[in-house]
Amino acid sequence: MKHPVKTLAALALLGLSVPSAFSASIKEDAGSLTFKTTIQARAYALNDATQNDGSDWDPLRGLPGEAEAIRFDSRRVRFAVVGKYGDWSGNVTIRGDKSDKEQNGGASGGNGRPIQLYYAKIERNFKIDETLSTSIRFGLDKSFNNDSSYSSSNFVLPGDSIVGERDEERSYGIGWMLRGSWFNLGADLHNNNTGVIDGDAHDAAGPNAKNGLFYSARFEFAPGSEYMIAKKMQSFVGKEGTGLMLGINAQWDDGVIANNVLVAGGVAGVNDNLFTQSDVFTWGPDILFHWNGLTTGAEYRIRETDSETGNDVTGVVTQNAGVDGEFWDAWIAYAMPVSSIVIEPVIRYGIVDNNKNVDAVTPYNTGSIGNGLDNGGDGSTLDLGVNFYFDGHNNKLLVNFQHWKAESGNADANIIRIQQQFEF
Repeated sequence: MKHPVKTLAALALLGLSVPSAFSASIKEDAGSLTFKTTIQARAYALNDATQNDGSDWDPLRGLPGEAEAIRFDSRRVRFAVVGKYGDWSGNVTIRGDKSDKEQNGGASGGNGRPIQLYYAKIERNFKIDETLSTSIRFGLDKSFNNDSSYSSSNFVLPGDSIVGERDEERSYGIGWMLRGSWFNLGADLHNNNTGVIDGDAHDAAGPNAKNGLFYSARFEFAPGSEYMIAKKMQSFVGKEGTGLMLGINAQWDDGVIANNVLVAGGVAGVNDNLFTQSDVFTWGPDILFHWNGLTTGAEYRIRETDSETGNDVTGVVTQNAGVDGEFWDAWIAYAMPVSSIVIEPVIRYGIVDNNKNVDAVTPYNTGSIGNGLDNGGDGSTLDLGVNFYFDGHNNKLLVNFQHWKAESGNADANIIRIQQQFEF
């Protein structure tokens, strides 16, 4: 009798040596190996933006000056290997996202085409009865929340949503899921979002400066099993049926440490011995509705940030004022078959307000969570798009015009994004 593990290993090596069209999936009674490649090639056009004083602003790099009239990059380049053996499964994904996007490869130069480990996770599933199952997963993974439970491959616009840019989290840790016929419940415990490794964190200001952890929980449900959406999508590409899902997220990024914060007005190397430690709590509801060609959704989040500033020389710790923010977005899309393709107009609107006590005037791609985003910073974003599906989400062209306006003042931006996606 042939050993299933050895057979799968041999088949995997064989599959990697032949064209991808013939090696997309290798199956055997004991398990399977699946290979998947995603390419999202993108062009930016127009790229017109201004600062609050009316001067030119480069929205691609988040810097003063004019951007090129057209620019190309790849938003997604990913290769995944998914293995299943009985009730066990594993996923290893590598990526080269946003290649050539900023400053021709970043401040250090080069072509900006790094390869990064994106997923490295193991999962064990347990079937409780015909409608109820649970699972435990371990490794490098996203925490279960609204935006992580969508695949970027089925996004209805080229970029992430406003909430998705600020809600999604991916790190090493452990997660638990309970799935029923009309609900999903999940919880995760991950490393927190820190730039300081644990060993160095203890050196900052004694034992009280150690890193915290990231805690996440989500409950989503349908009004009945007949309305439960098995696989969440921002567009169902005109598929007939009706689905409604409501959810609520709560996540706590605890004890995030940032070292060497320069004192205001200070001199680098003299009084830059401060560190900050923050607790960030984010929560809110969301909804997804599908009815034949119509898909619509909305998500709302409240964020509370508490931080303290410490001196790693004197040990003095000062509590900072808390910061309250909110952000939300909503979209609607309608897919219509036209000849051999599906055409889908879409509109999305969203608001970002990272600090409700401050009316931000900062330009596009600043004053938020860092540049390189697809939705600017504090202000409003309007997206108008039309999608062309040649083979569902496997082969589609997205054309999107975005207008962004700062929360206050005159800063704005206008960008056209054209993105071709191909999966195999």
